[in-house]
Amino acid sequence: MEYNAKTTGRIDPAADPERAAMFMEVYGSYTIPLLSPVPSWRSLSIGERLCYLVNLRAITPDQRRRLIDYISRRFDIDPASVEADLDQIGMPVLTEHITVTSSDQGLLFSMMDDRRLNSDDPDDDLENHLYDQEDDEEWGR
Repeated sequence: MEYNAKTTGRIDPAADPERAAMFMEVYGSYTIPLLSPVPSWRSLSIGERLCYLVNLRAITPDQRRRLIDYISRRFDIDPASVEADLDQIGMPVLTEHITVTSSDQGLLFSMMDDRRLNSDDPDDDLENHLYDQEDDEEWGR
């Protein structure tokens, strides 16, 4: 599988041979591209579950066709409905099924909590440590 993905998920074939076989059938690999290293809660037929989403733009048209065929067969759903659902809701993968690797440094920095840096509380130790009054005057505060 060729793609330039910053975030990937890999299934361990020893830990989950059935799902690993599905990955090989559909993707031709134990590794898949993901939209984000941050999972989200999804409402699935098995209930609310924490999932990653496959980056459907990073898979090949042949992989997408195999994914649609696989889901259609497994759940006895019309392939056109599967394709529409993929476009609308994406392809979730349960967090417990894969190990995620990401080199998306921008995401890491965007997730850092800067609430205390923007605090107006004069007793906020972090802000007092990082900024002194001279900094406030320089920055126009």
